[in-house]
Amino acid sequence: MPSFGSVNNPLLKNGGIMKGYKGTKSSWVLVALLVIGSLLGSALGSAFAKEWPLLQKSATFGFNPTTLNLGFLNLTLGAKFSLNSASALGALVGWLAYKKM
Repeated sequence: MPSFGSVNNPLLKNGGIMKGYKGTKSSWVLVALLVIGSLLGSALGSAFAKEWPLLQKSATFGFNPTTLNLGFLNLTLGAKFSLNSASALGALVGWLAYKKM
């Protein structure tokens, strides 16, 4: 009976079914690359905004803070996102970097 860990196993050789396997990619890596790309894009957009005014165009979306008072607990939730063209390009670069992994 052949051993599955042996070097002569055809499943583990270059032409076997494991060819091209790179492993699984974590979704946390994607989130991190998108956030880092957006932050770097936003910083570069602010730095070069005088030379390229198009980088100042932005859209803000989200919801205002809402407070839930339960007497013993006050809970405030809210989120707003401001997306400009430079941060969108940075996020795109982060996504492309994730796809290349």
